[in-house]
Amino acid sequence: MVHLRILQIIGEFAFSVIIDDNQPTVINLTPNASIPLEDQFTLSFDFAIWKTSPFGYITSGKHNGESFFLLTYVDFKNPDTSYFELSFSSGKESITIGKPKKELNKDKWQHFELGVDLTNNIISMSLDGESKETAAILPDEVNLNLIFGTSPMSNDSPNMNLRSIELKGSSNRVWPLTE
Repeated sequence: MVHLRILQIIGEFAFSVIIDDNQPTVINLTPNASIPLEDQFTLSFDFAIWKTSPFGYITSGKHNGESFFLLTYVDFKNPDTSYFELSFSSGKESITIGKPKKELNKDKWQHFELGVDLTNNIISMSLDGESKETAAILPDEVNLNLIFGTSPMSNDSPNMNLRSIELKGSSNRVWPLTE
């Protein structure tokens, strides 16, 4: 089983993969209660991939105990390109943006943004200015539980740094990860 070790570096958190049979270490931003969201909301954060392998889960969101979205780093589909895949609707639908592997390293920050429009049933994904969106069947409101570093299906995570997490919508939250 893969275990995540979180290293705090001044101004950011770093995830590294080690082998361990214990529970994974993750950043659970909603350990005590979900965040109620209505209409439209965005989740944004910065991350840097240390190495272009291994494959892994960057963040996941749950709504009422069910998977709402999952952002996955995929390194194995192309020797020169890594993909960031946002899946939703219980994994039945996804949006994918590719990045040349040469642009991914611990000193190159990537800016990610997830946009959710519950009123118009649209999900969007932006990675460093490249944006894609698609129609989806969405609930009228979301009670979001937000986790970084693992997914409901696996404990795999890429080696990455993480900072400046922001949720904007009917409930606003900021986790600068600078403490």
